[in-house]
Amino acid sequence: MKAIRDSEKWPDGEWKNDEIAEETSVGDRQVGELMKELDEEGYVTHRRGGRGNAYHWSNQRLDEFTRYGRVV
Repeated sequence: MKAIRDSEKWPDGEWKNDEIAEETSVGDRQVGELMKELDEEGYVTHRRGGRGNAYHWSNQRLDEFTRYGRVV
């Protein structure tokens, strides 16, 4: 989340897996899997497009995301 929140595109931009991965110690594929989990939880949305039909992630409610998940 830090890579996305620290981005100049925050909060209204789009991010691709490789853009997130280059700011972290996590590879593109692992970023994709983690982002899919955030998508399922409603924190981000995605579209597919561009070269290679890449995922493009958009903030839905990442400002509500906490490091350890939701606190009830």
